[in-house]
Amino acid sequence: MVDQTRLRARVADTITAPVVLIQTRLGVGQLYFASLKERLSPPICSSGLAPAGPTRIRGGNVPGERLDAEWVRSWWEQADAALTKLTQAFLPTHGFPPGHNAVRLATDDSHQATDALVDLTPIPSDLTTLYWVIGEASLPDVDSGYFIHSPATTAEHFREYGSAPIDGESIALVFGSDGGGHLFALGDSGQVWKSTTASWFDNFEVAASSLQELLEQLGRRIANQP
Repeated sequence: MVDQTRLRARVADTITAPVVLIQTRLGVGQLYFASLKERLSPPICSSGLAPAGPTRIRGGNVPGERLDAEWVRSWWEQADAALTKLTQAFLPTHGFPPGHNAVRLATDDSHQATDALVDLTPIPSDLTTLYWVIGEASLPDVDSGYFIHSPATTAEHFREYGSAPIDGESIALVFGSDGGGHLFALGDSGQVWKSTTASWFDNFEVAASSLQELLEQLGRRIANQP
C-alpha cells in the first residue's frame, strides 16, 4: 500500500514545447511527462499509477502499461538470488574467481542523481521508474558482460554526447552497455535500442520492445549463465 503520494510539477523548456513534469513518489516512484498543449493524464489512482489507457505520456506515447516499480523490485529479487548461485558456482565451473556481479538497489544519493538527470533533460518515464528502484548494475560475468549505468553516469554521458541519433525518436537516452562496448538506449517510443558497434554515433537496432522486455531477457541470461 502507498503511504503517501507526492506530486511535484514544474515547467521545463524544450526545443519544441514546454513540458510539465509530474513526479509520483511511491517509495520508489515514477515520472510522467506531458506537453502543456496536450491533455494531462487521468487522475492518479490509489496504486500511484495512472489508469490504463492510451494516454499521451512523454517517454510512453504508445498504448500499454508502463514499467511498474513493484515488478522491478520483484525482478531485482530474482536476479539477486540468481547472481548468488552464479557466484557460488563460478570458481568450481571456470577455475578462476568471478568478478563483482551485482544489481544495486537505489539509494538517496542515486535518487538525487535521478532528479538531477530529470532537470537536465526530459527522460522516458520507464527509465525513471527503473532508477527509483535500481541504482545501477554491473554483470561482467553474464555472457560478455552487461551494465546498467547509474543515473549520474547517464547524465554525464548525456552532457558529453547528447541523445543517441536514432530516427523516429525525439530523444534516446543511453543508459547501459555490454562488455563489447555496445550501447543500450531507451527512446521515447518505449523501445530499447542497441548500437551495432561500440560507438555513440553509429547505427542502432531494436533490442527489445520495452525496458521490461530487456530486463526479462537479462534475467534469463543471469539464470542460465553456466
